[in-house]
Amino acid sequence: VLMSFTTHIYINLPQKLFIVTVEFNQNAKLQLIYLKIKVKWGKNMKGKITCIIIIFILISSYPSIGYDNISKADKISIEKPTNSIEELKKVSEEEGWTFTVGENSATSYEIEELCGLVEPENWQEYGDFDDTINPSLMVPEQWDWRDQNGVTPVKNQGACGSCWAFGTVGILESVIKIKSGSTVDLSEQWLVSCNKNGWDCNGGWWAHGYHDGLTGKCGGTGAVFETNFPYSASNKPCNGPYQHSYLLKDTNGDGKSWKYIGNQNSIPSVEQIKQAIYTYGPVAVAVHVDSAFQAYTGGVFNGKSDEAVNHAVILVGWDDNQGKNGVWILKNSWGAGWGEDGYMRIEYGSNRVGYSANYVEGYSYLDPSDDELTVTLKMHKLTNDPAEGDFDPIEPFPWDEPEWYYRVGLKSNSVTTYQENHNKGEDPENPGFWWDYNHEFTWNIDQDHIFYTTSPKVEVTIKLMEFDVFIPFIDDCDLADVSAYPGGGTDNNIDDKREAIYHGTYDLVTDKLTGDATTTDGSYKVTMGDGINNAKVWFKVTDTYDAETYSPKLDVKPEALNFKEVNKGDAPKKDIEIINTAPKDPFDFADNLDWSASADKGWISLSKKSGSLSGLKSDKVTVSIDTSDMANGNTYTGNIKVSSNDKDKTIKVTVTVSKPRAVYNSFFYELLKNILPFSPLRNILTKLGKM
Repeated sequence: VLMSFTTHIYINLPQKLFIVTVEFNQNAKLQLIYLKIKVKWGKNMKGKITCIIIIFILISSYPSIGYDNISKADKISIEKPTNSIEELKKVSEEEGWTFTVGENSATSYEIEELCGLVEPENWQEYGDFDDTINPSLMVPEQWDWRDQNGVTPVKNQGACGSCWAFGTVGILESVIKIKSGSTVDLSEQWLVSCNKNGWDCNGGWWAHGYHDGLTGKCGGTGAVFETNFPYSASNKPCNGPYQHSYLLKDTNGDGKSWKYIGNQNSIPSVEQIKQAIYTYGPVAVAVHVDSAFQAYTGGVFNGKSDEAVNHAVILVGWDDNQGKNGVWILKNSWGAGWGEDGYMRIEYGSNRVGYSANYVEGYSYLDPSDDELTVTLKMHKLTNDPAEGDFDPIEPFPWDEPEWYYRVGLKSNSVTTYQENHNKGEDPENPGFWWDYNHEFTWNIDQDHIFYTTSPKVEVTIKLMEFDVFIPFIDDCDLADVSAYPGGGTDNNIDDKREAIYHGTYDLVTDKLTGDATTTDGSYKVTMGDGINNAKVWFKVTDTYDAETYSPKLDVKPEALNFKEVNKGDAPKKDIEIINTAPKDPFDFADNLDWSASADKGWISLSKKSGSLSGLKSDKVTVSIDTSDMANGNTYTGNIKVSSNDKDKTIKVTVTVSKPRAVYNSFFYELLKNILPFSPLRNILTKLGKM
């Protein structure tokens, strides 16, 4: 029976240079009859040069496929007999498998629908590795995070090769549960739909970067709750923005919030993986899935396939006393109807389990609370187009357009948070090629980067990078070539502020940037750096702090004082109130109301002449009047001026000194009142007595 199929070979350099389509026509014994190659050229000259070299090597060294080199489980998968489970059971008896196989929640799917971990070429060169073993850390013979309340429920990815997203999300959910005791359900669909690498149901790789500063299509970075973007097992559009609730956090001070375990050249040792699980929580790993793995129903899996990894899973523990030398406790994403309630016990080293093992250190909760403010740095555009300025070319070939990416950093309360963005996009003719950089002199970005702070001032850093694939005899272009900020710095080190194209301070109270020189272009600031190979960047910074609301606001009560009919020689007193009517600033950024008071007449004295008031606070000031030098029957006026860092107010003071009263003989007065009890004269005398 002849069988034909077409596959794509992705020449997976850090950027897409070309695509090779290989068409096979094979017989049942899988002997190669012919090989037809189609090439889609890359977008730049470097791609074409490298493409020619690699295609030549590919054609000259491509091996034929031999049936004898394929595992029995894979033969069953390829030949797809109707009784494949029965065939697997026969192989189990022949090879002494210590596990059982049968129909389960995964066997109704093709392996290609379930397994979507696509290993990037040379990913080791760009990863951060933890190759340490702590000799003083004695791990137990058996450990299971399920017994320690450190594992969230098993999920089901369905007929979508999104295992990479489930592995990424699953270990973050476990870290949150271990550290907080809370069970959270985070969105895998956000990673599937909103990543900028082109990863989707057709495959992807560990996506921790999108939980650690790398912005998705919708803007923002960090994990999203499942309720905000439910899983659909499809390549659903992003349609953001979404609320981001958790961000990975560096807990040991080395600037890295997640790492691969071991070194670049091998699968980590059992001891290294154990220590990572014991120290940080469940770890994500790759494994090779064949038909036996897919049909697993229980027992200790001891498959011996050495094929390339294709699936992402999570290791939640181990047991040295099971299997030949010990087993990992593996959590899958094929539902509770697979394996042992969604789990597998798999022997150490079986089917390359442990490849690319990785862990996350910790997390920060991102939802802003009442005591947090949002700072938004909007990257509008960047360019080194010769038509827009006197720029030296960044690419080695003057006609080549750059492959841009950048990192923005915001330092608040001595902690710097980074977000990163790459100028990548899917090729409309070949969707899903996730290493494809756009090649543009000018990148119209229009991307918001959202940060949270409790500080009135934050440090802002913008670093531009130009990505280059290594080409023999041509030096890579690097950060210094793009942003060359004066003062030296380390090439290709995006954390080095000396190589930033912009570095300054933003004041949330005044809404002003200070630091490196900028010009203004509408609502955007423009900076060009000061190096030889300058680029030009448009950006702006805004925040949610309402400085006007909390700024000091002066009020005085009453606005006038009137002392009526005061007898000469008296010292009358009245109070005034000086108030800061601004609401209390919950962030304590706003200045207090600083006031001072003075009178323009010597007969006015004040009990208090200055003060400082926070929001909704007041001071009482007693105003005293000295009438000793005032004449009877006269009216006197003066002013109290209250000055402040808001405005000034004047209180008018009026004093009226009464005329002297007539004096009567008290004996004669009382006598007349008694003699004339009902006469009109008595009423007149009574009124006079009241004067």
